[in-house]
Amino acid sequence: MLGTLRVDHLVAGALGGPALLGLLVFAQRIFLLLASLAGGALSSVLHVVLSSMQHEAEKTRRAFLLATFAAAVLGFPVFAGAALVLGDVVRLAFPERWGEAALAAQVFCAAGFLATLGVVQGALIRSQGRADWWFWYQLAQEAGTVIAIALTFRFGVAAMVVAIVAKTFVLWPVSVAMTLRLVGGSATAYLGAALGPALATAGMAAVVWSLPPMPGPGGIAVAVAAGLAVYPVLLAALCRRQLLDAWRTLRPNKVTHR
Repeated sequence: MLGTLRVDHLVAGALGGPALLGLLVFAQRIFLLLASLAGGALSSVLHVVLSSMQHEAEKTRRAFLLATFAAAVLGFPVFAGAALVLGDVVRLAFPERWGEAALAAQVFCAAGFLATLGVVQGALIRSQGRADWWFWYQLAQEAGTVIAIALTFRFGVAAMVVAIVAKTFVLWPVSVAMTLRLVGGSATAYLGAALGPALATAGMAAVVWSLPPMPGPGGIAVAVAAGLAVYPVLLAALCRRQLLDAWRTLRPNKVTHR
């Protein structure tokens, strides 16, 4: 229901006019595309898997931490890489007037890190029979978005998106608290599951950022290729134990036939 109503679009259009609304929708579409790419595969199966473990607390906790790690491995580099190349991509593919929307989309990528973890949080909370908690949290996020738009629309779409993303970070600890209440453990253990991928992503971003400027599609291709080459190496170096644990957990059992 919240996703269908799009009250944020109604408020942005009413207060800022169709031009501001168009820029916001453009930036959000890019963000949603990236979110689908980063977490679409996980979101389709996590709810079912975690629902099957409702009465097995330790098993649920382990599966949740593994899913958090997997989501971070897939999602973090997608949003970091997009933030680095989106400006060039939009300048090449769209008219100049969409440049401000590209900046807004890059800002949205900061919220993408939380959205990546939110896929797992939402699946856990709903699978444990507390869909009402997740609804109220999403309602609070929507209300905060409307307030952010109302306070900042006059400063342009980039400032408006900065306010929306800041609001997301302010409210995110609420979802962490709900998650830990259901799954147990500490915030340190939970955030530690995503620390390795975060550091590997930061190293990848530093390498891509340090590349010499190259205009045109060639520069974008080089940046993407560098990220794809560097990230797996850093991930393997920083997360060797977690990757091995994930492999042992997920690999199919071998059956020996006599």
